[in-house]
Amino acid sequence: MGVVAPKDTGWLPPAYFEGPSGYVAPGRIGGVAMTESDIAETIQAFAQAAAESRALGFDAVEIHGAHGYLIDQFFWHPTNQRTDGYGGRTLPNAPDSLWN
Repeated sequence: MGVVAPKDTGWLPPAYFEGPSGYVAPGRIGGVAMTESDIAETIQAFAQAAAESRALGFDAVEIHGAHGYLIDQFFWHPTNQRTDGYGGRTLPNAPDSLWN
């Protein structure tokens, strides 16, 4: 799911939310940064889920990668402050206004 802003209910997750850098918004920490191993395991989990879906007879799998969820967090500079291969301006052809 990625890093999620705290809710007013008082509920806290049993472990910190994980995301590219731990940011939920520009300058606002809401979780912890995923390690490269965490990212590799997450990619493998998506692939395994797709393979299992195919084995069950499904023709397609839809992955929700927008609206601030984990995949989307990797595409936005304010939530992806990584300095490794998973960081930086991940949409190199996007206009500079996208990153502000």
